[in-house]
Amino acid sequence: MPRLALEGLDAHGLARLATRMRRADATIEFAVDAACHVLAPGPWPAGGAIAFDTVRFASLPAEVALRLLGRAVAHTGNEGPVELAKLESLYDAMRQAGSRLRRTLAGALITLDREQVVVECAPARRVSGGPDASRHRTTAMRKSRKRGFTK
Repeated sequence: MPRLALEGLDAHGLARLATRMRRADATIEFAVDAACHVLAPGPWPAGGAIAFDTVRFASLPAEVALRLLGRAVAHTGNEGPVELAKLESLYDAMRQAGSRLRRTLAGALITLDREQVVVECAPARRVSGGPDASRHRTTAMRKSRKRGFTK
């Protein structure tokens, strides 16, 4: 702690840093709201697909695009919260893919092509225990689901 204090990271400095980070986070969330309004306006359909124009999505600043993608996955997916590291990995794969990519994350299916990025509910996985076991498991996950990112 004494070495950190020499660099200005004492209790007062850390509190000031936290205030600055909250301000920066609010600014980024404002930009994500604006991007959402432009790329996918209106209320997102429950259980329906969300589509973004690929060129416009790719032109967003990385943090804004990442958070917008995370919101879409959290809205359409049904397998729990979106893990930030996995979301970042997906976003990096999308940036490198160029023309076509299909991946799943947190119960959402993300499809990238030259025209659109489409985020929709992923098809149900086959689960042992009969057809009702899958439905009950999915419903239980949906009820316990938290919105937001983990790790």
